[in-house]
Amino acid sequence: MAEAEARAGRRSGDPRRAAGPKPALLPIGGRPPLGVYINQLAKRWPFALAQARAQAMTANRGMVLGNMWLVLNPLLDAAIYFLIFQIVLDVGDRVPNYIAYLLIGVFLFASTRAAIGQGTGIIRANKGLIRAFAFPRAALPLALVVRSFLNSVPVIVVMLSIIMVKPPHALPTATWLLFPVVLALQFMLNLGIAFYLARLTDAYPDLGKAISIGSRLLLYASCVIFPDERIRSLPGGDIVLDVNPIYHVLDISRDLLIYDTLPEARSWLILTAYAVGGLVFGFIYFWRGEVSYGRTTQ
Repeated sequence: MAEAEARAGRRSGDPRRAAGPKPALLPIGGRPPLGVYINQLAKRWPFALAQARAQAMTANRGMVLGNMWLVLNPLLDAAIYFLIFQIVLDVGDRVPNYIAYLLIGVFLFASTRAAIGQGTGIIRANKGLIRAFAFPRAALPLALVVRSFLNSVPVIVVMLSIIMVKPPHALPTATWLLFPVVLALQFMLNLGIAFYLARLTDAYPDLGKAISIGSRLLLYASCVIFPDERIRSLPGGDIVLDVNPIYHVLDISRDLLIYDTLPEARSWLILTAYAVGGLVFGFIYFWRGEVSYGRTTQ
């Protein structure tokens, strides 16, 4: 029918009819369909990876110790917690191989804390870039979490070296082969958190203060420093730990690396559900706000 109308337009000399049907147009700055958006983001993955690598290498430029601070910061945190909870409060005596327990908690929690802290306000911090260039805004949280993961690689190497060398030695066993799976699930979890908080704090910037306090509470609720018996002994403590994916990251990692134990399937299922579900939900939530990022009225 459209072709017949175009032929009739050519015979009648009407240029509007001769042109045929108009193609569907998307509004400038509009939100693309989800599939198109994912494809656009995939095409920019090499750029996001290169940017994350460059930022990871130059994060501590100008400092005397340079990127050694990537390892020194969590080591100093662990030393302070050890002083307080082992020497002063005598908590560590209740935990087998407490130093390894503490290092795994502090080092692995650091990457999630970075996703929370840096994901909060990342849109507002990059308003100039967003207004100057057309690109899927999800590349910003993605580059952030990739950079955090790259920063954590030397930290994890140091962590594994210490728990192998420091008595009682936690030497590599077959269960260590599952540790990369935990890291992959944590990466997905961190990415989902970053997507969600990026949009949330762009719309409600005051929430950044509350989220900062919440991340400190999460440190204690995840048993980063002390054994989980402390929380399980409280009313509702079992529920607090069961619904906390960060606790499962740490608990599974400790079983694999320190205690040569295969974690329960239930723990794997809970962590996987949070990682996959959180990533899907966070990404869609972020995508739905695509057209609002960079507006001058915010």
